Amino acid sequence: MECKNLIVITGTSCQGKTYITWKLRGRYGIHSIHTDMIYTPDDGRPPSTAKMGELDKVKEDYLKAQIPLMTETTILEGSHAGNQAELDLIKEVLGFNGKAYQFRVESPNYEKQFNDKYKYASEKKKKMIKNWCKSLYNLQGVTMIVSGEEEIVKFLEDEENVYLSR
Repeated sequence: MECKNLIVITGTSCQGKTYITWKLRGRYGIHSIHTDMIYTPDDGRPPSTAKMGELDKVKEDYLKAQIPLMTETTILEGSHAGNQAELDLIKEVLGFNGKAYQFRVESPNYEKQFNDKYKYASEKKKKMIKNWCKSLYNLQGVTMIVSGEEEIVKFLEDEENVYLSR
């Protein structure tokens, strides 16, 4: 199936990107590509050592494995998708040439979520993580800043040619 629409969900760590993706995936049955799996895989394989916007075998293999799974509307989710060079590279490897809708998540519960996830990290480590996330993000052409999946759904329901319903 050809992917015609790419929903890019990005933002810094602990904003709720993955949660929103799970909700949309469950509601509409669309495929999602989780960019964290390239850099911090939980399946035992080595992570990518490539920099943002650069390709290595790990990144290329992961992305190419996603191509046959892609649905007409597919989600690309993760902090790394907020880097313009990385997003451009991902779209190129996927052979995607449709319409991309780029959503940056900013949760009102960010501080609590961040502190819960990194509760055992030192303040210095927490600051380093926040700074890294901020330095990574340089996405151009953000469609909308959102705090939840309903904002994305409402926006996309008003767009022509975006298939969301089952």
